[in-house]
Amino acid sequence: MSEYKNLPKTDTPSLTLFIEAINRTGYDRDFRDKFIADPRSTLAELGFAFPESIELILLIDEPTKMHITLPEFDDRPVAVDEDDAILNDRYAPRDEDAE
Repeated sequence: MSEYKNLPKTDTPSLTLFIEAINRTGYDRDFRDKFIADPRSTLAELGFAFPESIELILLIDEPTKMHITLPEFDDRPVAVDEDDAILNDRYAPRDEDAE
């Protein structure tokens, strides 16, 4: 059973803050150092908290190395709205998780 189902639903403003925080590490040295030292607390201060049961692993790209992270595979059907936004609740329990 995946721990990801325990994540809170992510609304657009929170996701935007998360992306902005990641981008900020590329140009704000003090913020980057703080983020590297403690990503969980740094993100929590910005309103994006992860449960303690989720391990955060920080990888830093280099000039000749780029990390590609794939999401956990989810074979449930994906619902798409008229704007092609994915509506699938990725963190909802699956039927087999309810057992």
